[in-house]
Amino acid sequence: EEFARKGIFGGTVNMGVATADYFFQVLEQAFPYGALFNPHSRYTFKAVAPIRAGDTVTITGKVVDKRQEEGRKLVVCELTGVNQRGQVVYVATATIHMP
Repeated sequence: EEFARKGIFGGTVNMGVATADYFFQVLEQAFPYGALFNPHSRYTFKAVAPIRAGDTVTITGKVVDKRQEEGRKLVVCELTGVNQRGQVVYVATATIHMP
Protein backbone atom coordinates (compact mmCIF):
# COMPACT_ATOMS: atom_id res chain seq x y z
CA GLU A 1 0.00 0.00 0.00
CA GLU A 2 2.85 2.40 0.75
CA PHE A 3 4.30 1.86 -2.73
CA ALA A 4 0.86 2.36 -4.32
CA ARG A 5 0.31 5.64 -2.48
CA LYS A 6 3.36 7.06 -4.30
CA GLY A 7 2.02 6.02 -7.72
CA ILE A 8 -0.11 7.93 -10.21
CA PHE A 9 -3.40 6.84 -8.57
CA GLY A 10 -2.37 7.71 -4.99
CA GLY A 11 -3.32 4.28 -3.65
CA THR A 12 -4.23 0.74 -4.60
CA VAL A 13 -6.52 0.21 -7.57
CA ASN A 14 -8.02 -2.68 -9.47
CA MET A 15 -5.76 -3.82 -12.31
CA GLY A 16 -7.08 -3.35 -15.84
CA VAL A 17 -7.29 -7.04 -16.73
CA ALA A 18 -9.52 -7.74 -13.74
CA THR A 19 -11.69 -4.73 -14.57
CA ALA A 20 -12.10 -5.94 -18.15
CA ASP A 21 -13.27 -9.27 -16.75
CA TYR A 22 -16.32 -7.55 -15.20
CA PHE A 23 -17.22 -6.34 -18.70
CA PHE A 24 -16.99 -9.90 -20.05
CA GLN A 25 -19.09 -11.29 -17.21
CA VAL A 26 -21.96 -9.04 -18.29
CA LEU A 27 -21.58 -10.12 -21.92
CA GLU A 28 -21.50 -13.80 -20.92
CA GLN A 29 -25.00 -13.40 -19.49
CA ALA A 30 -26.36 -12.16 -22.82
CA PHE A 31 -24.38 -13.94 -25.55
CA PRO A 32 -23.24 -17.50 -26.24
CA TYR A 33 -19.64 -18.35 -25.42
CA GLY A 34 -18.89 -19.21 -29.06
CA ALA A 35 -19.90 -15.73 -30.17
CA LEU A 36 -17.85 -13.92 -27.51
CA PHE A 37 -14.66 -15.76 -28.34
CA ASN A 38 -15.20 -15.91 -32.08
CA PRO A 39 -12.08 -14.67 -33.93
CA HIS A 40 -14.25 -12.06 -35.70
CA SER A 41 -15.56 -10.53 -32.46
CA ARG A 42 -13.83 -7.32 -31.34
CA TYR A 43 -13.64 -5.41 -28.07
CA THR A 44 -12.46 -2.00 -26.98
CA PHE A 45 -12.12 -1.04 -23.36
CA LYS A 46 -11.16 2.35 -21.94
CA ALA A 47 -10.48 2.92 -18.25
CA VAL A 48 -11.68 6.40 -17.31
CA ALA A 49 -11.06 6.40 -13.54
CA PRO A 50 -9.50 3.92 -11.11
CA ILE A 51 -11.58 1.31 -9.30
CA ARG A 52 -10.56 1.16 -5.66
CA ALA A 53 -11.02 -1.44 -2.92
CA GLY A 54 -14.56 -1.21 -1.60
CA ASP A 55 -16.01 0.36 -4.74
CA THR A 56 -19.29 -0.95 -6.07
CA VAL A 57 -19.40 -0.74 -9.85
CA THR A 58 -22.70 -0.98 -11.71
CA ILE A 59 -22.39 -2.02 -15.33
CA THR A 60 -25.05 -1.10 -17.85
CA GLY A 61 -25.13 -1.83 -21.53
CA LYS A 62 -27.22 -1.63 -24.63
CA VAL A 63 -27.25 -2.93 -28.16
CA VAL A 64 -26.50 0.03 -30.44
CA ASP A 65 -26.32 -1.73 -33.82
CA LYS A 66 -27.11 -4.98 -35.59
CA ARG A 67 -25.71 -5.48 -39.07
CA GLN A 68 -24.25 -7.88 -41.57
CA GLU A 69 -20.76 -7.46 -43.00
CA GLU A 70 -19.20 -9.91 -45.43
CA GLY A 71 -21.87 -12.46 -44.55
CA ARG A 72 -21.27 -12.11 -40.80
CA LYS A 73 -24.04 -11.22 -38.36
CA LEU A 74 -22.67 -8.60 -35.97
CA VAL A 75 -24.16 -7.15 -32.80
CA VAL A 76 -22.57 -4.00 -31.37
CA CYS A 77 -22.97 -3.21 -27.66
CA GLU A 78 -21.81 -0.29 -25.57
CA LEU A 79 -21.19 -0.81 -21.85
CA THR A 80 -20.45 1.63 -19.07
CA GLY A 81 -19.17 1.01 -15.53
CA VAL A 82 -20.19 3.55 -12.88
CA ASN A 83 -19.05 3.52 -9.25
CA GLN A 84 -21.18 4.22 -6.17
CA ARG A 85 -20.31 7.93 -6.40
CA GLY A 86 -21.80 8.17 -9.91
CA GLN A 87 -18.36 8.41 -11.52
CA VAL A 88 -17.83 6.62 -14.84
CA VAL A 89 -14.89 4.28 -14.35
CA TYR A 90 -14.82 2.67 -17.80
CA VAL A 91 -16.52 2.51 -21.16
CA ALA A 92 -16.39 -0.42 -23.54
CA THR A 93 -17.65 -1.51 -26.94
CA ALA A 94 -18.19 -5.08 -28.06
CA THR A 95 -18.72 -6.05 -31.67
CA ILE A 96 -19.87 -9.65 -31.46
CA HIS A 97 -19.95 -12.07 -34.39
CA MET A 98 -23.05 -14.20 -33.93
CA PRO A 99 -22.84 -17.78 -35.21
